[in-house]
Amino acid sequence: MNPRLPSEPLTARQIAETEATFREANEGINAAAEEFAFDALIPFICECALLACTEIVPLTRPEYEAVRASSVTFVVVPGHEIIRAGGGRIQFEHERYDVVEKLGESGEIAADLDPRA
Repeated sequence: MNPRLPSEPLTARQIAETEATFREANEGINAAAEEFAFDALIPFICECALLACTEIVPLTRPEYEAVRASSVTFVVVPGHEIIRAGGGRIQFEHERYDVVEKLGESGEIAADLDPRA
């Protein structure tokens, strides 16, 4: 399902900052899953650029860690890629999720906002 885009175009900074906000929340989910040795599919939050998105992305911890191996990659529900204005590309497609890589200015912002950096 495609999220509803805002009426005003989003800037690369807005996109990167929103995605980073969701990524930070997912870091907390990942930490809790690790603490309790949860080994099933974990309900992560879609890291797309829309603040109103409430979609869940089911991932295993190894899948999440593979996405987090880079400061410029984000996990999203298929169809939630906002890459044109956000300076990104689809890096990987899976039936449950897609991985978006941020490029240029948005990639630099995403790297700067990475809680693991």
